[in-house]
Amino acid sequence: MYWRYICLLALLGGLGVGVCFLRLWTVSPAGMTPMVKVSIVNVLNAWWLAREARQAAAQGEDAEAARLWQVAVATHRAHPGLLRGALEHYAGCDSDAALPAGGAAAQAAWLLRLSGGQRADVGLAARVYARVDDWAKVLELLEPRQAELTVVEERLYLTALFRLARMEEFAARCPRAPASLWEGRELALYRAAYWVGWGPPSTMAEGRRILGAALQDRETRVLANALKLQVSIQLLDVAGAEAAMRQLEKAKRATTVQRVGYWLLLKAAGQVEAARALALQHDQRPVDAVELRRLVEALMALGCPERALDLLRKHVVRLGDPGTVGGARLWLLSAEVLAASRRWDEMRAMALELRVLDQGRRALADLSYYMEGRADYGLDRGASAAANFAKASEQSRVHPFMALYLGRRLLELGWPEIALRILASDGGALQDDIEFWQLMFQACWAAKQAEGSLIEAARKLHEAWPEDLRLQSNYAAALMVNRQAPAEAILLTRRFLDHDPGRLEARINHALALAMGGRGAEAAALLATVDAERLEEPARSYYQLARCEIHVGEDRLDLARADRRKIQPQHLFPSQVRWLDACCPEPSPALTSRAP
Repeated sequence: MYWRYICLLALLGGLGVGVCFLRLWTVSPAGMTPMVKVSIVNVLNAWWLAREARQAAAQGEDAEAARLWQVAVATHRAHPGLLRGALEHYAGCDSDAALPAGGAAAQAAWLLRLSGGQRADVGLAARVYARVDDWAKVLELLEPRQAELTVVEERLYLTALFRLARMEEFAARCPRAPASLWEGRELALYRAAYWVGWGPPSTMAEGRRILGAALQDRETRVLANALKLQVSIQLLDVAGAEAAMRQLEKAKRATTVQRVGYWLLLKAAGQVEAARALALQHDQRPVDAVELRRLVEALMALGCPERALDLLRKHVVRLGDPGTVGGARLWLLSAEVLAASRRWDEMRAMALELRVLDQGRRALADLSYYMEGRADYGLDRGASAAANFAKASEQSRVHPFMALYLGRRLLELGWPEIALRILASDGGALQDDIEFWQLMFQACWAAKQAEGSLIEAARKLHEAWPEDLRLQSNYAAALMVNRQAPAEAILLTRRFLDHDPGRLEARINHALALAMGGRGAEAAALLATVDAERLEEPARSYYQLARCEIHVGEDRLDLARADRRKIQPQHLFPSQVRWLDACCPEPSPALTSRAP
C-alpha cells in the first residue's frame, strides 16, 4: 500500500520536474523564426536575474548589471521586457564589458522583430544604434517618423544627418529643432562644425571659436577632435586632419570610419603611398557591415584589391546578413570586387555559398544567380550565363534596390530583355526612384519594347528635368515610336533642333515628327538639308522611315516601298514594322520576317 503511494508520488514528482525544466512553451510570435521555447524554470530564473540586475544598477555596479541582464535575456530570449531592460541599461551607461557593440545591435533588431516595431522600441533601438555608431541604422529607423520625433530622437536624427554628411538636410532641420536641444553642448558643437565646413562665410569665425574652445575642454575634447577631422576632410585640410587624428588615436577613440576618411583625404591630396601604407597597416577586425564595406571600398580606391578580397573572404559571411540592407549591400560589394578583379571561379564559389545560407536563399537568390551568370559571362560561357541571368529574373526580391543594381549591370552586359523583366517585377516599390525610370527607359529602348513602360518612363524623366533637351528628345522619340501625340512630338523635337540646328539626328527626328503630324512638305524640306550618303545606321534607317512617312501621306506608295527597301528593320521597333506592313504592301522578305 505504502509502496503504491511512494511510486505515485515519485511519478508525480518526475512529471513536475519535467514540466518545470523542459522547454515546452512556445513564447515567440507565430510564424517567427527561430522559434523560442521556455520552461517554467527559465521564466522564474529570468525574473530573478532581472530583479538582481536592477538592484546592481541602482548601486552603481554597471558592469555587473550588464552581465546579469545578458544572462536574463539568454535565459528567456523572447521576452520583450527583458530585452528592453538590457538595452535601456546598455544605452544609458558606459560599460561595454558584458555586451559588445555587435551584440547590442543584434538585440535591438531582435526586439523590433518581437514587438512588431512598437513606437517606443524604435526610439530605444535608435539610441542603441547611436551608441554603437551605426548612424545609417539610426536614420533608417527615424526618417519615416521625422514628423513625430521626441526631443531625444530629434537629437539623434540631427546627429545622424551630420555624421552621414547629409548637410543640406541638417541645415534645413536645425531651425525647426526644439530650443532645448541647443542648450546641450554636444549638438551645439555639431552646429558649430557645420558653420566651419559647410555654412556661409559669415559663420566660419564663430564656428572656429566654439570648436577651438571645445578642443581645450576635457569633457568635449574627443567629440571636438572627431568634428575637426570631419571638417578638415571637407576643407581638404591635411594638417588639421592629421592633428585631429593624432589626438583621437592618443585617446584610443579613433574609429575605423574616421581612419578611412583620413586615408582618402591623403589620397585626394596626392599622398597615395602614405594612405596605402596606413590602410595596409590597419589590422582591426571590422565589427559590422558598415565598417567592412568602408574598408573594402577604401582599399579598392587605394589600389589594394588583394587586401580588399582577403577582408571579404574572412568576414562577409559573419557580417553580411542577407536579410538586412547592410548585409545585402555587402554581398553586392563582394560581387563588384570579384568582377573588377576578374576572379570568375571565386565569384561562382561565392554565389553557391550564398545560396547555401538559409537567409541567402530567401533574400539574395537573385544576386546569387546573377553572380554565377556573371562568372559564366566572364569565362565566355554565353548559354550558361543567359540561363543564370534568366533565373535571377525569376526570383522574388526582398531588397528593391537589388533590382536597380541587377538591371543596371545586365544593361551594361547587353541583356536588356532580362533587365527589363527584373525592373518591371519591382516597379511598385520603386515608383518614386528616378534611377528606376532611367533604367526602365534604357531597357525598353534597347529591347525595342515600345508597349508598356517606354512612354511612362520617358514622361517621368521629362517631368523630373523639364529643361533637359536630351530628355525632351527621348520623350518625343517614345511618342513617335508609339505613334501618339504628334503635335507634342513636333514641339519637343523643334526645341532640340533649335538648340543644335547642325545636328543631323535632330533634323531627322523633327522631320519624322512633322511627317507623322501631316506636315509632309515641311518634313521634306528639312530632310533635303540632310546628306543621306553620309549617314550611318541607325540614322540612315530613320531617315528612310521619315521619307516613307512623307510618301505614304502623299499616297505615293511606289516611292514609299522604295524607301522601305532601304530600311534595316533591326533598328526599328515592332510597332514601326507593323505600321510599315499596314501602309506599304509587298514588303521585302527581310521585313516580313521581322514582323511579330
